[in-house]
This record gives sequence, structure tokens and C-alpha cells, in this order.
Amino acid sequence: MRRVSLVIVTVLLAACAGKPPPMPVTQVPAAPADWTAEQLLAAQRAGYSLVTRNGEQVLCRQDPQTGSRLQRNTICMTTKEWQRTRGTSRDTLQDLTRGQQPACALEKNC
Repeated sequence: MRRVSLVIVTVLLAACAGKPPPMPVTQVPAAPADWTAEQLLAAQRAGYSLVTRNGEQVLCRQDPQTGSRLQRNTICMTTKEWQRTRGTSRDTLQDLTRGQQPACALEKNC
């Protein structure tokens, strides 16, 4: 019985010591030049990579392609664009949860 308790405690401690939650993009400074090494590592752990395109630094993320187990879509946006997308998604989800028509439907850009 004591051995079972020890195994349970070990498993619970291992679960608590797991991977930290990814840093939301909203906590990242607007300009990648202002990032600290810790913020850059947190963004990389969250699945983002920093890429320079057309002289501008953008965050890229690879999402699985719908209907495929192997193919991925690469999405690259600036930090402000990621924040705006996240805010729009949050607002749309809240509208749908409340039973309201999403604001993007009124603007016809959903």
C-alpha cells in the first residue's frame, strides 16, 4: 500500500513539473527588437519562430492542415496582427457563447 502511495505522489509531482504553459502573444512586446532572450525562448516554446520578411520581423507558426495528418500551413504575422486576430477570435467566441450574432458577420469578414 505504501508503494502505491509513493507511485501516485511521484506521478503527481511529475505532472506538476511538466512543460510550462505557452506565453500568449499578447504578452510579447510589439517590436521584436525589444524582446529579451527569455521572451524569445517562450515564443519558440509556444510554437512561434521569428522570421524577417521584406525587412520586417514577423512571428510564424505552423498549424496542421485540415484533412491531413502530415501537411501544415505556415502563418506569419506581426505581433500586432497576432494580437488583433486573437482579440477578434475571443470576441467572436464570446458573441457565439452568448447567442449573439458575431460582429464579424455584420462586417461580412468572418
